[in-house]
Amino acid sequence: MSRKPLPPTKDIFTSTSQKKKYITIAGIESDISYREYQWPIVPVKDLNDNADDFFKAYYPNADANTRRISTKVTIDTFTKRPVNIIRTAVRNSNANNYQVFPNLIAIFDYNNWGSTKRYQHKMTASALGDFLKRILGMGYASWMNINSYSTQDSFEDKQWDEPVILRFNRKEYRAFIVVVNGDIKPTRIEESATVTKDIGTDTEVEVALPLSAYWNTNYNVLLACLERYSRIWKLVKRNTEFGFSKEVI
Repeated sequence: MSRKPLPPTKDIFTSTSQKKKYITIAGIESDISYREYQWPIVPVKDLNDNADDFFKAYYPNADANTRRISTKVTIDTFTKRPVNIIRTAVRNSNANNYQVFPNLIAIFDYNNWGSTKRYQHKMTASALGDFLKRILGMGYASWMNINSYSTQDSFEDKQWDEPVILRFNRKEYRAFIVVVNGDIKPTRIEESATVTKDIGTDTEVEVALPLSAYWNTNYNVLLACLERYSRIWKLVKRNTEFGFSKEVI
């Protein structure tokens, strides 16, 4: 007796509580298998992976003149916070101005987990929605860990106010994590009236993390490691032009 073919795999959304794991160092380390001091590699990896996935879906037969990915990593030492910030911006071309990020609210919904890779230990390519809300939680967890050594302010006052910045289809949005009494509230998403960076029809995602004290005297070592990782990552990619830049300000 023949069996009917199995239906194609689809993303599975559940309401299983995963929120606490998004905003604690132990929970994040368990999920992604990177220690906190290694977290700067995660946005370089995942943002490049997802830019590459975008090309596979929308520009599968295009050449390197059409498929361009550039990564910029900046260590910001001018912040007034008690810690330096590392910013990663990955930009990919979108010559035909295809629509991207059609539902930002769903992407940043911490009450739902949408992934076909739920039981894999590390985050992998195509988990874009998970990465964007994950990186906000990573920033918050590190920020709270740093502030836990100070009693000057209340717990509720120590919000992580660095957003995920999304520039696409000639618009700009900023997504902020909001945590009250240890509970993640709906992400605050703001649309900018004026785009602060003219990138034409390209797509750019910029994220920030507190820089671990491990790297405070090793900025150049960290930047060199990230550049080396980016160089190795792109070796297996074809028909794509890559760029990488770094700076300390």
